[in-house]
Amino acid sequence: MKLDKLAMSKEVTLEDYIAKFNACIAELQWVTNHPGTVKAFKQGLSVWLLKKIYVQYTYPAENDLVGWQDAARREMSRALLIRQEAGANYSRGTVCKNRI
Repeated sequence: MKLDKLAMSKEVTLEDYIAKFNACIAELQWVTNHPGTVKAFKQGLSVWLLKKIYVQYTYPAENDLVGWQDAARREMSRALLIRQEAGANYSRGTVCKNRI
């Protein structure tokens, strides 16, 4: 039940989610590289983050938990960099105008 309720939110960052997820699967003695474990991990990700991972040309195998966690970290870092460099409204105008 603890694993079912675990998910990313405004209060639960990606790193917190990964740490709590890893602690839960260790407590449950689940196999790390199992499709069921990876599926449980993906269910707790934010929808936008999961979509970003699937849009990649190559995404991790369905039994590679570490690969999925690394992909989530990469996409989160990329999203933060886009916000810093282009601003929150990066879809309109130029970078210079977005910063103003």
